[in-house]
Amino acid sequence: MFYVLYSVLRELLLPPTVLLILLVSGVLLGRRWPRAGWRLVVAATVGLVVLGMPAVGRLLLGGLEHAPPILRPLPADYCGAVVVLGGGIYPNAGEQGGETVSAATLARLRFGVLLARESGIPLLLSGGRPGGTQSSEAAVMRHVAVDELGGQVRWLEESSRNTREQATATWTILHRDGIARICLVTDARHMGRAGAAFAAVGFDVVPAPHDIARQPELRVLDLIPSADGFTLARQVAIEWFGRAVYAVLGSG
Repeated sequence: MFYVLYSVLRELLLPPTVLLILLVSGVLLGRRWPRAGWRLVVAATVGLVVLGMPAVGRLLLGGLEHAPPILRPLPADYCGAVVVLGGGIYPNAGEQGGETVSAATLARLRFGVLLARESGIPLLLSGGRPGGTQSSEAAVMRHVAVDELGGQVRWLEESSRNTREQATATWTILHRDGIARICLVTDARHMGRAGAAFAAVGFDVVPAPHDIARQPELRVLDLIPSADGFTLARQVAIEWFGRAVYAVLGSG
């Protein structure tokens, strides 16, 4: 129930949905209080335009990223496990025989398999069934890692529904083998929250961020609202929303 409420609340409070709600509210409010309604419409419109600019999204993403790229290749004793966090799966990829990893998960997975292959450090894949899918994220990730990327997977964590649960369940698995130092693979924007969650349960976390935001030369197109701009803004909003929820619930 908590996950469902969390997901619904997140969708309502994040852009562009929240801005569209404000826009419609302004139009309706303007029928009785024109000045207040007009101000709300203008604010929502400005928000949609600004957050739709790819340049703004990249700038905001950069503000979330503090961990530097990990040095490669890793020494074999650099950490006890390479831990890759799932970032979602596609439940209806019929052309691929059913469920498969999302683009975000595939990018993380490729990087994690690369680190593990270069160093010989064993690989743990983490992700449950937060969306009610038939297979866990970790199981689908293993299929791709082994059958498509030629990697080897030692552990699967399949019970978690969010980052905090991933940390707790992963600790339970790795603590049995005496592993406390891990190389943690996730998106750079997610690393701050994920690293804190894993450190809170007892891990010595070595950040291995992926998808670090780059600041290319500014183009005119970067100042024009687009689907890419909204995607970037949404990624930022999701991360800040998650951090706010964790701050309310506590970091443990």
